[in-house]
Amino acid sequence: MDKIWVEMLKAWDNKPMGEKVELDAATGKQWVEAGLAKAVETDPVSETIKEFEKSLQARDEKLVHELSISIAKSEVKCPAIPKSHDEDKPGEGFWTCVGITGSANSTPDAKQKAHNILIEKHNAGIPKGFLEQSVGTAGGFLVPVKYINELERIEGYDSVAFPDRVRIIPCEGRVVNKPALDQTITPSGATGLSAFFGGVSVTWVAEGVAPGTYTQPAFKQLTWTVQKAIAVTQVTNEMLAMSPISVEGEVGKDLRGAMITDYDYNVFQGAGTGQLPFNGIINNNASIKVLRQTNGAVSLLDIANMWAKLAPKSRKRACWFINPSVWAQLPMLGSTGGAAAHFVWLGNSATGQPQPYLFGLPVIDTECLPSLGNIGDVVLADLTAYIVALNKNIVVDASPHYAFPSDLTTYRMTTLAMGMPQLTAPVQLLGGGTVSPFVQLDTQTS
Repeated sequence: MDKIWVEMLKAWDNKPMGEKVELDAATGKQWVEAGLAKAVETDPVSETIKEFEKSLQARDEKLVHELSISIAKSEVKCPAIPKSHDEDKPGEGFWTCVGITGSANSTPDAKQKAHNILIEKHNAGIPKGFLEQSVGTAGGFLVPVKYINELERIEGYDSVAFPDRVRIIPCEGRVVNKPALDQTITPSGATGLSAFFGGVSVTWVAEGVAPGTYTQPAFKQLTWTVQKAIAVTQVTNEMLAMSPISVEGEVGKDLRGAMITDYDYNVFQGAGTGQLPFNGIINNNASIKVLRQTNGAVSLLDIANMWAKLAPKSRKRACWFINPSVWAQLPMLGSTGGAAAHFVWLGNSATGQPQPYLFGLPVIDTECLPSLGNIGDVVLADLTAYIVALNKNIVVDASPHYAFPSDLTTYRMTTLAMGMPQLTAPVQLLGGGTVSPFVQLDTQTS
């Protein structure tokens, strides 16, 4: 129902003359037409409230002003209150600023200015003798330091070659010899001579006729001369006794992990001479190098050419080994190749983790290969054709006697081994071309 406000012109219905009352629209209209009241546009209650608010504001501002003067004249010490109510400029006293920031009539700019003045006065008046935890003598010694009894580390790459994928043969002495079929001969189509069978030839003759010549496979001897790898570290006995972390366990873990990584590195990049007895895949003559199409990149054609050079039986056991920087190239293989893209499969496991495969073989990344664009950044290898002669597996020993006068415990990691591919050269095919259990990506043609 609509309402209107009227001012009584006569006393009526217990309403004294001059009083402002609120009536429903119909009654108010009748009273106005009868000359009992006149309509008013302003809400008298709102006007009263506004007048009351103005009165309170004026009173507050007066009280703040007087209080600021009183505090400035007193000896009250407060770091946020200036020494005089107006400081150097009128209107910058502490309580004046408080009043401005709390006043409904203050503009936003005035409130912000007053707020900044309060912050400035407060910071300037902070006493210098407070206690804080960042300074030991000022109270920091009272705050305990939390120590977490766990060594933080980022785990590296898992082993990709040693000891699970390479073939290990025992070596009781320093040198071990092993006979092997010589598969490096030059095949001949005229006599059925195949390098895979050591050069055995087949002769076709008439019934009852003996072959003109006899044939036999060729053999050779492979030799591994093991060499020692060693790493030594020392720890004070005080650290061993006092550290809540198992120092011995962490040292042993680091020594073993470093040695396994070194094994992997030498399987791929060992020089085969001097202090690096391993003859690595990348530096070995048995490895076939495939020229890449574009420098600094890996293409689907590169992968297909490498696959074509892999020995046939190795296609059941080989893996793609890559430097981690090559990962950015793999998802793009075949993205513009149309139907050829189905050779690259990046599936997902039940947990949502990518399961990368190229031509049906797993892709494994390792830090033991050169970075993208260098020879060997991608290696396709059947590591069962790589043989490691192992005289002594990785052993970590500890001795308190070696550095006894210095009160140190010495930890020593040792191993005796040597590795090389089973082949010394790629296998030449009867129909032309070569294959090998080891294929690597080379640089660009030009």
